[in-house]
Amino acid sequence: MGVAFLGLAAMLFGVLALMSLTALMIVVFWDTYRLPAVTGVVIVYFLLAGWCATRARDILREAPLPFEATLTEFKKDRNALRAD
Repeated sequence: MGVAFLGLAAMLFGVLALMSLTALMIVVFWDTYRLPAVTGVVIVYFLLAGWCATRARDILREAPLPFEATLTEFKKDRNALRAD
């Protein structure tokens, strides 16, 4: 439980740091390059979200079926019981 809490806290603080960095970039470029700064941040976040979604989809496609070993054992048991 302690490790899960620390992991969640790390993600929370990482998101807070990312939000603060985004706000800082927008404030720094507000007078000169307001729209390009906001657009750049949005594009970077969009690309990162797309990469994460694609990677997650690939991992899920390659993952074994849930309870695959258990289903195999059930099939063996069924075949063994039918043989009698």
